[in-house]
Parts: sequence; structure tokens; C-alpha cells
Amino acid sequence: MIVLPDAKVRTPDDWLDHVEYWQAEYDHLVKRVERVGIGNAGEEVVRRLFAMQGFVSKTSDILALVADTLQPRLIDAIEELSFDD
Repeated sequence: MIVLPDAKVRTPDDWLDHVEYWQAEYDHLVKRVERVGIGNAGEEVVRRLFAMQGFVSKTSDILALVADTLQPRLIDAIEELSFDD
């Protein structure tokens, strides 16, 4: 896996930016479900809503792992590699 330098996943502040984004997406979906009613939203929408809630709660931990495990690599450096062996 390659993490590009502009991915903004290196610091806790970056991670929280992503959490805020996904929290807003989750909140939007909750409001939509509330408007139509959970019974009318459908099983798949409700399933995805619960999955999204779990994802939001783990976003910063996932990004911390990515930041600690992977080093950003520049596209130029990758393009220099030859896989012709």
C-alpha cells in the first residue's frame, strides 16, 4: 500500500479531520432515516448506518496504524522501480 504525501493521515489532527468528515456523513444519514422512519428506511440502509457508526468510531485508530506502519512514497520514486525481472 502506498500513502501519498498529500493524504493527510500523519498526525492526530489529520485523523480528527477525517473523523469529523465521517461523523458529518453519519449524522446526515441519521437525519434522513429519522425523517422517513427506521421501518421505512429499509434493512440495507439501517445495516449501513450501523456499519458507518462503527467505522466512525475506529477511523482515528485506523489512520494511526496507517501513519505508524506506512511511509509516504513519492510517485517519482515509485516510477523509477522496474518490475521487468
